Amino acid sequence: MATEETEGVIKFHLEHKGTKLQNIDIDEIDAWRSIFKQTETIGQIDGRYDGYGFGNLSQRTDAGFLISGTQTGNIERTNLDDYAEVVRWNAADNSVSSRGNVSPSSESLSHGVIYDACPQVAAVFHLHSPDIWHTAGRMGLAVTAATITYGTPEMADAIKEYTQGSELPNVLAMGGHIDGVVGYGRSLEETGLVLMRYLVAAKKMLLKS
Repeated sequence: MATEETEGVIKFHLEHKGTKLQNIDIDEIDAWRSIFKQTETIGQIDGRYDGYGFGNLSQRTDAGFLISGTQTGNIERTNLDDYAEVVRWNAADNSVSSRGNVSPSSESLSHGVIYDACPQVAAVFHLHSPDIWHTAGRMGLAVTAATITYGTPEMADAIKEYTQGSELPNVLAMGGHIDGVVGYGRSLEETGLVLMRYLVAAKKMLLKS
């Protein structure tokens, strides 16, 4: 069983350049973010995870990947200022380099290793879905070890092991990160749809139990 932890705390070494991002289209990623906020798998809710924001989305860019900023879950509609572009990452030395008006999500290393492991991946979505998380094993999803917490090199290594050479699109659960699930695919649409498919399947399973 996952242990309690403070949500959204950056655990890697961050080198961040505060600068305004330009010429990156966020219309589609913001639309998917809006959908997942409605399902309460992304957001910030009083009484849940100690009131911290949860969930994050990313998309590949020419320089690396764009990811929602840390603790931006309360924002209803995002603009480019609410994202950071991660340009370098290294799980071995637990470091991330980024730029933008906000610091990148605490899960940036986990996103980065998926992009490394699967060159065809164009988007990675990290949601907090109790339904998928509790039924992951029954649905045949990969689950990382319960002893591995979020935002660590160990989690990045575990995710890389599961995703390297995996079919696309795909979803896995983070056994050591309560309610944490990760979906990835060859497009934003493919990534969003596979997560929605598993969310429906999980709800059906739970309604029958």
